[in-house]
Amino acid sequence: MKNDRARLTMLVLGALTLAGCGDQDPLASQPDYIRDATPGFQKPAPPVASKETMIISSNATHFFFTETVESQVVITGRILLDNYESELTIDNLDDFDGASFDPATGIFSWTPPRGFVSGGESTRTTYVRVRMNGRQTQSNFTATRTEDFPMTVTRMDRQPTIVKETGFPAGVVREGGSLQLTLYVKDEDAANQPGRKPRIFIQAPINSKSDLSPYVRSSNEDNPTQDFSDPTLWKFDLTVNLRDADVTKDSGDFYFRVTAVSRFGKMSPAKEYRVAVSTKVQQPILSSDRFEATAGVDLSQDIIVMDPRQEGLVTVEIMSLLPKGLSLKCEQQATRRWMNVCRANWKLAPLPAPSADGAGTETSVRIRAINSSPVALDLHTAYRDYTLTFKVVAQ
Repeated sequence: MKNDRARLTMLVLGALTLAGCGDQDPLASQPDYIRDATPGFQKPAPPVASKETMIISSNATHFFFTETVESQVVITGRILLDNYESELTIDNLDDFDGASFDPATGIFSWTPPRGFVSGGESTRTTYVRVRMNGRQTQSNFTATRTEDFPMTVTRMDRQPTIVKETGFPAGVVREGGSLQLTLYVKDEDAANQPGRKPRIFIQAPINSKSDLSPYVRSSNEDNPTQDFSDPTLWKFDLTVNLRDADVTKDSGDFYFRVTAVSRFGKMSPAKEYRVAVSTKVQQPILSSDRFEATAGVDLSQDIIVMDPRQEGLVTVEIMSLLPKGLSLKCEQQATRRWMNVCRANWKLAPLPAPSADGAGTETSVRIRAINSSPVALDLHTAYRDYTLTFKVVAQ
């Protein structure tokens, strides 16, 4: 048995010796690390996360928010490599007062506060910086990447409102007079600087109502006065000028509207105002106050007393004694009450011999012409005294 083993060992050693003496490379079929005498087998290093493999995205490429309005965007991130964990954060979250970001859902939620857009601009553009942190689970190797998303915040323009008015009378306004009114506009976006104050526009009423707007003016429609106790209130002075107006023949309700406009063009609801207006009657006028009669010829003369605007109720009072033989009867017209016709009748005897200077005889009658308001229970009147002169001449 021992001899057999010895012979086998010698055969193997001989074979190896013969093989080593030939031209064939005994390591030709071996791996490089064996042929090059390098350390044992090494696996290739795992790929490292980079900008190309770290993806940050959102459901919007540009974020749009409005002051006082809550809005949301979704931000997501992933690493296109195995064995990596990732987490999203927002670097400048503190720049957005009250904003929140949930890394689990990727929801960025924010209600921009009023005033975030400052100055005279209507929008403000900024950015949200999103950061992705990645960690390789096997080696704890870390990588990071940031992405900026532009954000535009739009101003929430507050609507001005007309909150109060003073100066309006409880009763009627008469033609020939005027009203001094004050309107108070609340505008929280205004500032006491040129071009940053609210304005008002005076407009005609709707629904074909009687229009008073042509008679309404504001002395400071684009430069109101800031209220001392409340800086958000602005006072506008209005005048309703009816001094030379003839808007009604009796009385009626008249209207105008006012709209306030902020410096950003935001308009208030139009507010309509009513003013009751009553006519102002004029002094009556006469067709004539001088008449000539011929001695010995009966006189019959009509004298017309009338309202020049044809609005009032005209009456006549005789203020003096009538000469002997002269009668004067005045009657208001049934369908034209703004007119009164006085008829003078006088039976004239022949004159005695003329005087040296040839002058005739004159006599006069004083009357009062009264024009009264046509409105029931309105005691408004206008009158004028006249002297009617009658001159008698010889035939």
